[in-house]
Amino acid sequence: MLHAAMPAWTNAAGTASRNVGSTARTSLAFRKRTQPLHLPSAGCIFQNPDPTRDRVPPDVPCSAGALIDRAGLKSTCVGGAMVSEVHANFLVNAGGASAADILDLVALVERTVHERFGVTLRREIAVMGEH
Repeated sequence: MLHAAMPAWTNAAGTASRNVGSTARTSLAFRKRTQPLHLPSAGCIFQNPDPTRDRVPPDVPCSAGALIDRAGLKSTCVGGAMVSEVHANFLVNAGGASAADILDLVALVERTVHERFGVTLRREIAVMGEH
């Protein structure tokens, strides 16, 4: 008789979860709907505002992506760099973007959001080297 072993997954309470595969598929499907996974990017570029020190307008969700979106910047391009149409906190390489294109677009987004809402976006990315 052949017996197959299956890995056991447990949560903090110690109960086995039989839905790990289903959860992973659901998570990936959500990411595919809400993030530009089809284009190269560095992921989220800016941290979400800190509600204890940043004054985000009450009609705008307290997220960098929402501020960028409400500033009208989705699809804005500098060279080959573009603010994603799917998630505004992702800057993507739409084709041939240089590091300078990305950094110029980052600066444009920072400046526009600050001018429009008075919020200073803080970068999640680290810039290395000369550009």
